Amino acid sequence: RLTNNGINFDVSSFMFVQGETDAKNANSRYKDYLIDFVNDIKLRYKDFAPSNGMSFIDAGISSYYHLTYQNINNAKKEIMKSDKRHFYIDTIAGDITRNQDNMDRIHYDAKGEIKLGNLFAKAYLSMQNSTISKGDFAFNEKTNESLFIDNYVVETIRNGQYIKANYNFDNGQINVDVLDNNLSSTDGVSLKYCISDDETQLQPSNLRKVNFYLDNKIEFLKYSVDLNDFVSSSAEHGFTNSIKGLTNDKGELIGYRMSIQFSKQDSEKMYLSYGVLKNNFAYYKHNEKLVHNEPDSYPYIEQNILKDNKNVINGEFFGSVSNLKATKGWDLSNDINRISILDGQALNTIFAYQRNDINMMFATFLNAKRVINFDLWPKFGITIVDEEFNGIFYYVDAYGNGTTMEGTDLGYCKISGGTFSNYVSLNYSVGINSSVYQDNNYISLGIDRREDQYRFLLNGEVVKTIQNVTNLGLRKAYFGINTFNVSVNAQNYFFS
Repeated sequence: RLTNNGINFDVSSFMFVQGETDAKNANSRYKDYLIDFVNDIKLRYKDFAPSNGMSFIDAGISSYYHLTYQNINNAKKEIMKSDKRHFYIDTIAGDITRNQDNMDRIHYDAKGEIKLGNLFAKAYLSMQNSTISKGDFAFNEKTNESLFIDNYVVETIRNGQYIKANYNFDNGQINVDVLDNNLSSTDGVSLKYCISDDETQLQPSNLRKVNFYLDNKIEFLKYSVDLNDFVSSSAEHGFTNSIKGLTNDKGELIGYRMSIQFSKQDSEKMYLSYGVLKNNFAYYKHNEKLVHNEPDSYPYIEQNILKDNKNVINGEFFGSVSNLKATKGWDLSNDINRISILDGQALNTIFAYQRNDINMMFATFLNAKRVINFDLWPKFGITIVDEEFNGIFYYVDAYGNGTTMEGTDLGYCKISGGTFSNYVSLNYSVGINSSVYQDNNYISLGIDRREDQYRFLLNGEVVKTIQNVTNLGLRKAYFGINTFNVSVNAQNYFFS
């Protein structure tokens, strides 16, 4: 019909995501079928394809069907690597969600679908620019979203920001549009960034920050490992900047555009997050009460010094990962070697997000502070779970009278989709009485996982070895700290 109407067009790309049923049925011929499908599409539309060929963009399915989903996604990856006009969107690395307001855990939720649609568009657009290689399209695992433009990988703010703002790119220039006309000269934009050609260089010692105010005042800061803080720096970081007002169709001022362009090598990537400065605070999370240090928030400015919030969503070691979200109330201000939760709720969990595997050991020293919510059976310890919150919880059963903790027994239970069940006592005591883990005293709990075998450790000694009792199988899983109505301190934690 388009041809008959004299409309000139190309079928320039085919975008596709499918495979959940094939994963469920463990379809061993999926790769063969997918090859046939791709070839058929290319043949069917070859007369309408552009001169450089039609691109084919495929996306991975979710990890709901454990192990078998990998077979489907691996087949997709292999086929998408077979042609320079192919592109595979890694939905696992991209953290495409499926558990938010969604009873269908197999497919992506509304937010995830929207994000995936944007990634399809970005993949398509990147392939239209011959100067961009698809190897540059990358994700940073600590963020929910990444944008790819001109070799920049940009961390977005997870929970929005107080002042409505957005950003875009124009020839490598970052444009932050602050849609608020009630800004003073001391308001502006705060940027936290690291430029490198290697993600392993994204260390605190390489972090930089710059505060850019409406009156064109600029403050440079660099991270001091010794002081564990950002300090003023006289060194400029090689960028140009400009600022101009934004107006609506009527010519009325509605906000400001702050533009910054960094000087960098073509091979380098820039990892960056930004917040909007207002009244000397950088707001990174929407909060109607304007509380700048709300749990799960991002850095803020105090007395013109940009500091990391003591309650950040991901510290050096602990935080959230994938579908596993840290509960509120954790203090990560010293997360290099110590975290704590002083208040909380019935279930308090946080995850060591940096690593997951089927062979590794995790241990931490724990100190229990007090009982929360008048619980007669409080528990605290460490957990190991996969992305669907399946696994085990190894704990001290610190029963008491609702305000005290008296119990010294160790135990474990099974976790299925976040539900705790099948509580088992190990008939092993942490010490002569509960004082060994209270006051200023710490005990060390650890789990040594070797595929489906688990060794529970107390102060470095093996308490019990169990096997084939979890629902993890050979899936990779994350360690974390978990408590039931107990506030705790944790320190000197480590992997091996």
